[in-house]
Amino acid sequence: IVEALESTASALGERDARLLRLANHDVLTGLFNRRRLVEELKKEIDNVTVNDFTSALLFIDLDQFKYVNDTCGHPAGDRLIRKVADQLTRSTEGRGIVARFGGDEFAVLVSGAKKRKARELAETILEDMRRLAHVENDNVFHVHCSIGISMITSDKFDHDELFAQADIACREAKVNGRNRLQFYNMSESEAEKMVADVGWVSKLRDALDNDRFVLRYQPIVHIASGRITHHEVLLRMTGDNGKLISPDAFLPAAVRFGLMAEIDSWMVKNAIRSLAEYRRERPDLRFSINLSANAFETQDLTEYVQLHLEKNCVPASSVIFEITESLAVRHLSFVERQIESLRKLGCELALDDFGTGYSSFSYLQRLPVDYIKIDGCFIRDLVDKPVDQKMIKLIAEIGQEAGMKIIAEYVQSGPILALLGELGIDMAQGFYIGRPAAAPTRKSMPIPINMSQRQGSRNSSA
Repeated sequence: IVEALESTASALGERDARLLRLANHDVLTGLFNRRRLVEELKKEIDNVTVNDFTSALLFIDLDQFKYVNDTCGHPAGDRLIRKVADQLTRSTEGRGIVARFGGDEFAVLVSGAKKRKARELAETILEDMRRLAHVENDNVFHVHCSIGISMITSDKFDHDELFAQADIACREAKVNGRNRLQFYNMSESEAEKMVADVGWVSKLRDALDNDRFVLRYQPIVHIASGRITHHEVLLRMTGDNGKLISPDAFLPAAVRFGLMAEIDSWMVKNAIRSLAEYRRERPDLRFSINLSANAFETQDLTEYVQLHLEKNCVPASSVIFEITESLAVRHLSFVERQIESLRKLGCELALDDFGTGYSSFSYLQRLPVDYIKIDGCFIRDLVDKPVDQKMIKLIAEIGQEAGMKIIAEYVQSGPILALLGELGIDMAQGFYIGRPAAAPTRKSMPIPINMSQRQGSRNSSA
């Protein structure tokens, strides 16, 4: 018994050490990740305020990484990212803290740097990157970068604002021709937008730190049987007045100030924990969890998911991850790799809001998902729009051919549900099926009359 307890304690200690490592370091490069850099930046802001000096935050984005990744494949992209990480470490020569944000984005925090010193370091990085050559299959690639710089002064900017400033400056460097540096210079309109978003940032921080996010569950049913197949887990934030706030209100600020990674982590951890609790009474329960493109760009996504599945004794087959079509196509190379990795783990994947973004069926060949969720804009007036009906039927046929299940969102009435069944759609979700609730529902849907008649005639003929 003693040996068993010691073995269990050792295993738990190793698991906790892995979680701590994942929490602070990027798996691919070994550099600090965004979370750890945030901690260091908070300390630096305090030092600047107390000691009245300046520091700098450099935001670095590679300019031709996608070309290498798409041309030579994901392993080549990984090798390039590691090479860039090593080069940045050499270029800074201990003058700053280097971190990887995910994808092809890096940052350097330089303590005690005035504007001239920040510029000199950025120019060194640019020059070193210009000389960096990456060889794959006898092809030589030169990957340059763009750098945005935000100065850390005694002004009352917090870390979220500083990240946003550096990001904005980096985007401006790209617009101006790439392969260059740009200091942040806030326009009046940008200042107004930042003030509005900053108000949300403090609320988001409070929600993350004090569990003011809550989960809501919306059922998805199999149209032919009325049986609930799974529930989509939806994020809400508790406002100061106790009312729930829709993510449409706060997610734009979360994206702007780089908080999506933390929100994704919160969502994965708490949704899986919630699933474990409900599965004690309903072992067949399954959840669908929305993730941002930021999560799919994170190298350790699958390992993070696996750790929480194991911690809560939840089978991977009971979890579906969703990503919107537009984000998936925009970050295609990263998403493609993560989908493959998550499916190997045993999870399923869904392509959300299908038909609204790039609307190209060809992308389905590179995104081997298990479910396609048709956006509500095609469903809302389906009964009165023959063109939308033809589109829905086409999606259903292509999905069936590819072995994918089709889910219709925004189902608001019985006639729409019945028509979807006739058009070959597998599942449905919407207020007619069930509104988001504080707990997963057990209630099945009545089968649409035309579907039940068709089932009856099929049984009679049998």
